Amino acid sequence: MDKKTKLSLTLPIVAAVLTAFAFIFLYFFIGIYQRENSYEDSKWIAIQQSRNAANELNADFISAFYTLKSIVKQAVILKKKGAPREDFIALLRSYAKEYPNYLAFWTMWEPNLFDGKDNFYKNSDLFDSEGHFTYGCFHFNDSVYDERITSPEEYLEDYYIIPKKTKREVVLEPYYYIYSGQSVEFYETSVIKPIVIDSTFYGVVGVDLDLSRLQQKLRKLHIDYGSLALVSSSGEIVAHDDSSLIGKNVYSYIPQSDTVFSYAVEKGMEYSYEVKSAFSNKPVFRILYPISINGKDYSWYIMAEIDKHKATFRSLNMYYVSIGVLVLGLFLISFLIYNIFERIKNEKDLIVAKENAERANKLKTIFLHNLSHEVRTPLNAIIGFTQLLFQNDESFNDEQKESVKIIQKSSDQLNAIISDIITISALETGLERLTPVPTNLSQLVDDIYDILKGFVDNSKIELKVSKSHSGPEAIVLVDKEKLRRVINHLLQNAIKFTEKGEVEFGYNIKQDNIEFFVRDTGIGIDPSKLNLIFEQFTQADEDIQVQYGGTGIGLSICKGYVELMGGTIWVVSELGKGSTFSFSIPYERISVGNRLIL
Repeated sequence: MDKKTKLSLTLPIVAAVLTAFAFIFLYFFIGIYQRENSYEDSKWIAIQQSRNAANELNADFISAFYTLKSIVKQAVILKKKGAPREDFIALLRSYAKEYPNYLAFWTMWEPNLFDGKDNFYKNSDLFDSEGHFTYGCFHFNDSVYDERITSPEEYLEDYYIIPKKTKREVVLEPYYYIYSGQSVEFYETSVIKPIVIDSTFYGVVGVDLDLSRLQQKLRKLHIDYGSLALVSSSGEIVAHDDSSLIGKNVYSYIPQSDTVFSYAVEKGMEYSYEVKSAFSNKPVFRILYPISINGKDYSWYIMAEIDKHKATFRSLNMYYVSIGVLVLGLFLISFLIYNIFERIKNEKDLIVAKENAERANKLKTIFLHNLSHEVRTPLNAIIGFTQLLFQNDESFNDEQKESVKIIQKSSDQLNAIISDIITISALETGLERLTPVPTNLSQLVDDIYDILKGFVDNSKIELKVSKSHSGPEAIVLVDKEKLRRVINHLLQNAIKFTEKGEVEFGYNIKQDNIEFFVRDTGIGIDPSKLNLIFEQFTQADEDIQVQYGGTGIGLSICKGYVELMGGTIWVVSELGKGSTFSFSIPYERISVGNRLIL
C-alpha cells in the first residue's frame, strides 16, 4: 500500500474520530450549557423588549415635562419684563398648535403675582370673577379653543394645592373631562409643573394628556408572548392589551402575599421577578417600570407580564436539537466507518483500474505512433511516385494528368489528417510540449500574409493585416511554430468560408496579454452552435461538411495549442455577416539588461 493510499484511508479515520468528539461536545454544549444560557437569554430578551416598550410610553410623559419646563422659562421671562397677559396666552396657544398630540395647555397664577392687575380683569370673558390670571386652551379638530377656568374655588383643588405645597411636578390620577363648548368626554390626565421664582411659588402650568391615545399606542407596542399595562399611582389600570381591564384597580388582582410588587412600587424601582399571574393564571416574568417625569418622583408605572413557558421555549428546543445532533452524529460516524471499510475493500480494485488505465493510455500512444509510421511510410511512397509521375508526364493525356493531381491532393489531405490525429492525441495525453523561442510577431504575421496572399489574389477576397506594435515590443518568447499553426488554421478557415469580402488578421498587445484575431465577412455561425465548434470532430452544421469538407478537429487543435500556451480562445459570429476568432496568450517580452533581443 503506497503513501497516497495510506493517506486516503487515514483522512476518513481521523475525520470519524474528530466527528465523534465534535458531536459529543455539541451534545453537552447545546443540551446542557447552552440550554441554561438560552433560558437566561430568553428571559433577558423578554425583559429588554418590555423595557423598550415601556420607554416608548414613558416618552409621552417625559416630553410633556420638558415642554412644560420650556414654557415655565418663557413665563418667567415674560413676568420679569412686565409683559401683558395676552403675550403669555399667545405663547400657550402657539404651543397648542405646535403640539396637537396634547389635549390642552393651561396656567393658574397666584392672585396679582403676574401683573398685579386682577381688579382690572374682574368678570372678563377669559378670567374668573376675581380677575385671577387663569387661562387654558385646547386643541380639537385642528383648531385651538379657549378654555375658561370659571371660579376662584379652582385654587382649592388638589391639582393646584399639591404643586403649591411641594413645589414639584405632579401627574394627576386619571379623570374624565369635557372642554367648554364640546360634547366629547375625554379620558385624560395632567402633568403639572409649578412656577417658582427665587423660591417663591407664583403658579402652575399644566398639559393634559389624552389617555385613549396612550391606549392606542400601547396596542401597537407588541412584545412577544406578553402584555403591557399602564397603571396610575392609585393602581388604576389606565391602558392594557386587554381593554376589559381598563379602569379596574390592579391591587384587586395582586394577592397580599406578593410583597415584591408592593415593595417595588413603593420604592419606585425597576424590578423583574417570576410569579403566577392573576390575569392569565400562568407563570410569567413580571417587570415593573416606574415612570419618572423629573428623575425623582415615581408615581405611575408600567407593568409587563411575559408568558414564561413561551418566552423560554427556545431553551427546550435546544435540548431537542442536542438530541437530534447526537443521533445525526452517530449516523454520520457509522457512515464514515462503513466508508472506511469500503475504501479498504475497493482500494486494490482502484489500484488495478488505475494501472490498467495507464497501460491503456501508453498502448494508445504507442498505437498512434505506430499508425503514424505504418501509414505514413506507404503514403510517402505514394506521394514520392506521384511527384515522379509529374516529372515524366509527357506521355500522359489530360485525363491521366488530372488523375495524378487527384492522387497527390488526396495523399496530402490524408497526411494532414494523420498529423492532426497525432496532434490531438499528444494534447490529450499531455505529451505535447512547448518550445518557446524569441519571435518577432510583426515578422511572423508578415510571413503568413505573404504566403496566403497568393491564394486569394485571383479571388474576390481582400486580405488585410493589423498590428498594434511592430517595434521592439513585438519581440516575445513564444512557441513560434504552434502560434503559426493556430493563425494559419484560423485564416484558412476564414478564407474557405468567405466567398467574397475581406479577411483581416493581426494582433494587439494589451498590458500582460497579446490578443490575436482573425475576422472575416463569410457565412458566419449560428450563435446557438458557438459552444460546439471547438469540440473534436464537430462542425457547426452538417451541410458545411458536405459543401466545404473538413474533419472538424482543426479548431480543437487550435484550442489545445492556445491553452497549452496559457491562453484562451473564443469566437463571435453572426449568420450571413461573418465571424471573428480571437485568442490571447501571455505577453513575455524578451530583454537582456536594458536591451531587447532583436
